[in-house]
This record gives sequence, C-alpha cells and structure tokens, in this order.
Amino acid sequence: MRGWRREQGEMVIEATLVFPVVFFVIFFLIYFGNVFYLRSKVESVTDIVAVKGASYYTDPMLTKIKETGSAPTRFNDIRPYRYWFKTASVESEMRQELAQKLGEVGTGFFVGMEPETAIQTVAFENHLFYDTFVVEVSYKVQFPIRFIGSRDHMVLKMNSKAIASAADTDNFIRNTDMVLDYYESTGLKEKVQKAVDKVKEFFGHGSQMKD
Repeated sequence: MRGWRREQGEMVIEATLVFPVVFFVIFFLIYFGNVFYLRSKVESVTDIVAVKGASYYTDPMLTKIKETGSAPTRFNDIRPYRYWFKTASVESEMRQELAQKLGEVGTGFFVGMEPETAIQTVAFENHLFYDTFVVEVSYKVQFPIRFIGSRDHMVLKMNSKAIASAADTDNFIRNTDMVLDYYESTGLKEKVQKAVDKVKEFFGHGSQMKD
C-alpha cells in the first residue's frame, strides 16, 4: 500500500509539473498558427490591392467601366506620359480600399488579435521604361494574454509588401513614338549620327595603323 501511494504521489507531482508546460506549448502553437493565418490574410489584401491598382493604370477604361457599368464606345485619352501627372485619384481610391479590406481581416481564433496597422503605403512608381504599383503595410499583432512577470502584452511587428507591374503597352509605344519624333524634328538625329561617324572613323583609323 505504501509503495502504491508513493507511486500515485509521484504521478501527481509529475502531472503538476508537466501539464502546465504542455498546455503552454499547445496554446503557443495555436497562437502562432493564428498569427500566420492573419499574416496570410494581410498579404492577400496587399496583393489584391496592388494588382487592382496596377490594372487601373494598365487599362484607363476601367475607371469609365466602374462609373458607368459598361465599356465606353470611344476613348480619346491619348496624351503622352499621362500617368506622370494623374496618379493621385487612383492612389487615393486604392488607399481607401486597402483600409477597408484590412478592417475586414478580423481577429482569427482569438479576440483582440486584429492586426493594428502602423504604416500604409500605396504608390504608383514610374521608372521611365516601366511602371509599378506598390502597396506596403506595416502592422503589429498583439498576444491576447500577458506572460507571468510581464507588464505588457507581447507584440509581433510584421510587414507585407506587394509590387505589381503597371505596363500599358499602347502608352509605352505612344511615348516612344513621341520621343522619336522629337529626336528627328529637332535635328538631334543628325548630330548624333555625326558623332557616331567620328567614333567609327577614329576606331577604323586606329585599326589600320595597327595593321
């Protein structure tokens, strides 16, 4: 009887020590699973907004389609480099949509774990030969409970960034044609050709001297 009672007491002590550790590990794994779930939802939002913003630059008719509900029969916006001076409206609209979608992410499995946005960046970037639409979100997720001995909740800071190509082929060809027209009409073509001929003559003369 004494041996049985001793074994039973040891089991109680072991359970008292092991059970909190196992519970903590399981709860921690569930928590991090929820964090990655929220992270995937935020990344999905940034990807969607980036692609949608880029599409409005790639196809300017989408604005008319959204306003009227149908494709326009005529589209006369053929101004070169129009994207350099007309980006604020689309950026503002995509920024509002980003904020709305981030507000719909939710908390996952735990109350109070909704992502708290710190910085939102929505920008159309022109790189002369190619364009991109960039959406970036810096946010933090708070642990729902405090650890023993800690005054504050543990907070994880994360960042999500999406870059979508916003290349309008028609606009690029139109801009290239405009540059070529200026290149020929201003006499720059003849000056460049003369400089190239001099370089060719110099290197050709040098190779003859070497022979």
